[in-house]
Amino acid sequence: MQVVAHVYRIEWQARGMPHAHCLFILRNKLMSPRHIDQVVWAEIPCPRKYPVLHAIVCKRMIHDPCDNNADALCLQKNGKGTCYRHFPKRLNNETAIIGACSHDVVHVFVISSLLNSGDGYPEYRRRGRTSSVRNGTVIDDRWVVPYNPFLLETFDAHINVEVAAHKRCFKYVYAYTAALSSSVISCAFRPTLNFLQVQTLLQSA
Repeated sequence: MQVVAHVYRIEWQARGMPHAHCLFILRNKLMSPRHIDQVVWAEIPCPRKYPVLHAIVCKRMIHDPCDNNADALCLQKNGKGTCYRHFPKRLNNETAIIGACSHDVVHVFVISSLLNSGDGYPEYRRRGRTSSVRNGTVIDDRWVVPYNPFLLETFDAHINVEVAAHKRCFKYVYAYTAALSSSVISCAFRPTLNFLQVQTLLQSA
């Protein structure tokens, strides 16, 4: 995949750890569920076929079950008693792009912990084939945070990867990275990207 432009924002959380929100514009569009499945996984991988990846996903990419935990921060954040991250997700045999028409499907994917399914974000394939046990609770694909297997095995860290299938998805990221803050903001554009379009998105955010 060839990247024609990217923008990112680095923040420092309360514990002093760096945290990045990144947006990558790709030359070739991710036009179908098959293409999306090649980039983003949202399943617990088979421990026999992918032993290393399985261990990392179970350690780094599981949203702790919050449906029976009234003290969970994600339930308290929106004040509605539901998970702020919209977990648990639905099990799906196939990836589906929700709320996107053919002209809305764009060539970007987002590394961000803030983007969720719905309103143009894909509902990723979650077939429920493999489960794991976390703190005495059985975990299935409904609690998996979407990820890229190559990045996860390379860095062994929490890296949430999402596909933006509607302009409202990446419009938010552009506005977020351009907001005034003590964070470090960096943008890199190539001539192939229409900079006026980026400015228009920022001004209308």
